[in-house]
Amino acid sequence: MPNAAKFIANTAAALLLVIFSIVLGFDAGKGNDSRFGVVSSVTTAIGNLPATAKILLAPHPDYVFPADEISPLNELTQDVFALHTFGPENRAVLVNLRNDAVVKTWDLGEHKPYPNARYFAQMLPDSSLFAYVHEGDWMGRIAGDGTLLWERHAELIYHHSAERFEDRVWICARDVEYLHDYGSVRMDTVMLNEHVGYGVMDEVMLEVDLATGATTDSISMLELFAANDLNPIFKSFYGPTFGDCFHLNDIQPVTFTDTVHGYESGDLLVSNRTQNELLHVRPSTLEVLHMFNQGLSSQHDVDLLGDSLVVCFNNNSPSLFADEIAVDASEHMGTYSHTAAFDLSGERVDFDLTGYMQREKIYTSTEGLQQHLKNGLVAVEAQNRFCIYIFDGETLVYRDGLNYFGSEEYVEIPNWTRFYTN
Repeated sequence: MPNAAKFIANTAAALLLVIFSIVLGFDAGKGNDSRFGVVSSVTTAIGNLPATAKILLAPHPDYVFPADEISPLNELTQDVFALHTFGPENRAVLVNLRNDAVVKTWDLGEHKPYPNARYFAQMLPDSSLFAYVHEGDWMGRIAGDGTLLWERHAELIYHHSAERFEDRVWICARDVEYLHDYGSVRMDTVMLNEHVGYGVMDEVMLEVDLATGATTDSISMLELFAANDLNPIFKSFYGPTFGDCFHLNDIQPVTFTDTVHGYESGDLLVSNRTQNELLHVRPSTLEVLHMFNQGLSSQHDVDLLGDSLVVCFNNNSPSLFADEIAVDASEHMGTYSHTAAFDLSGERVDFDLTGYMQREKIYTSTEGLQQHLKNGLVAVEAQNRFCIYIFDGETLVYRDGLNYFGSEEYVEIPNWTRFYTN
């Protein structure tokens, strides 16, 4: 074959390969990652090689962090108890951060989809635990003496926070087939316009009776958006590529009534990470009453301070899936995580804690929370930094990792740590 003909043939073959790879990638992004059989499987495996290599070559597992990279500080004069879970050990411990004493330990059992999956838990007034597997299909309630009171599994995948309202709890959930593997489930098609549709993974806000474990309410995010003429595609940061257009990570029940601003007890404040937005939702009517979005980026953990202020942990992530930027690096350019505050109408307001957190260069690209304690202290968890911070007013009085499962060299990953004062 003449050289010119070879060149044309090779170029054409290369172009066909590139086009087919693009088709495979686009198709997988819409949830059809096996349409082309073994070819799709091989392409997916090759695409996962960098992540696999990163895991194999990492200096330590991703659920621990070198303790000597955290500069510890403990000037606590009051007891602050932290409920800390560690997936590899299947246990939860209640520890007094003031004196480093372990107060109580719970055995959570083996319910994880893979060995290093994480448990989230919160202590109830009778010292029982409500616990569940983050990105897993198990939840349950464990009595103070270790007795399993109830459990449910193989129904839904639970994700991030769960918050109590009276004798019930609201939790973020997804289809049971979804296990943090984007594009692995059959998705609903949502139209961007008359001609373009995207695969979108629905999520639900699930209400569970803490006494029995029974479902008392379930709200589809697709139904909620449709009922309010909202389209999840429009403001989705990265969702159309992966179908992850909501990414619920916290549901905070409203505990007061404010007729001026239209709040009722039992309403919900919902953190919708992919939309960079908080929603004020009324479950009984499926109304979206307020939207909070000024300056939010990949936010988590929405809370109410009294009956007039909405706060949330604003991750302020410059690029959600970029490699973690060292907080002292020039690339950060002052972009740190902080607590954002809003009035009940949805307007951003100044908040002192924002400046205190930025002063300490607190940053986590994913997860993260703040908790205002009854003794006036404020606890902050920066999960990607494996660090807990506690402020007394503007003064930082505690900074350290959690290390309660046998290793002096490493601290364990914090998993939506709950803090208590008694």
